[in-house]
Amino acid sequence: MPVQVESRRLEDRVLTLSGKVVVRVDALSCNYRDRSLILQGTDPQAVHRGPANEPSLTAFGSEFCGTVLAASPDCRLTPGQRVMACSAYPESAEGAAPGVVTNTASRGVLLVHESQLVAVPSWMTTPQAAAFGLCHQTAAAMIRRSGVGPQSQVLVTAATSSTSMAVRHQLQAIGASCWVVSSKPDTPLLPNERRHPGLEDPAATEIRVSHVIDPFCDLNLAGAVASLEMAGTYITCGMLHQHPLMDGVGSCGSPGELIARIITANLTLMGNCLGTREDLLHALDLARAGSIPLDPSAIHPRDDIDDFLLEAFGSRERSGKVVLSLSPSTTV
Repeated sequence: MPVQVESRRLEDRVLTLSGKVVVRVDALSCNYRDRSLILQGTDPQAVHRGPANEPSLTAFGSEFCGTVLAASPDCRLTPGQRVMACSAYPESAEGAAPGVVTNTASRGVLLVHESQLVAVPSWMTTPQAAAFGLCHQTAAAMIRRSGVGPQSQVLVTAATSSTSMAVRHQLQAIGASCWVVSSKPDTPLLPNERRHPGLEDPAATEIRVSHVIDPFCDLNLAGAVASLEMAGTYITCGMLHQHPLMDGVGSCGSPGELIARIITANLTLMGNCLGTREDLLHALDLARAGSIPLDPSAIHPRDDIDDFLLEAFGSRERSGKVVLSLSPSTTV
């Protein structure tokens, strides 16, 4: 059962604060980084312990859709509105902290600044909104910052990860041609996509692309850089192995060979953290126009947390996001 926070004190408190909103979380989903945070919270060497020296509950969840319960008098948002997280970075509007809005959406009630929220449009369901923000905001930022256009040839790694799925759909919306890399040989292809043989496959040496979008640089950097044409651009938003308990060894290759390739091919390497508010609004515009799909792959009821976490972080069959509904019914 998710942690439940009594909201009345927050609702009373928000009336004395500027720009603050109390949100009841109706549905949530997890970003890949949540796995690392959950492992940190359950590590017996690091876990916070309560008064009885018992491990405290570990709240989780970086993405959510909820309902405004109360708002300070100067807020534009009003009670009853549905809202979703806006994880703007590196700057957040109106002085709120930039970055991921929360890591603890499963608490059920949040106190946040209204600039960290976006009103959910009427055509988007609550589960869809809970699965949309981080991935599509990040995807829009990487496409924008790397300069991908309709004529680009793009390699997308980890093709069924949540971020890569968002990237692939947004690339379809602008008409870019894609190669996709996946450990799943039966990964369905979208229009304008071709299946890449794999970064370690000898046949891959014949393929050159203008851009690589890679969510897991510790796994793919060396092979991805080798796939770029002269003056190509590589952009990444994270790592696969973010905690010592996550099995696996990265493959960044020889530093000397990697640097030599970057220099001699005039390559551009970029890191990307999240995106701007405008990136999220752009992605919502694409969704409104029907250019990118919305439905999450699975919705779990509130009492099904074990299966939700197993599918979110342990399923080989999963493609895209998984949503946990905190409402009494899953038909939210």
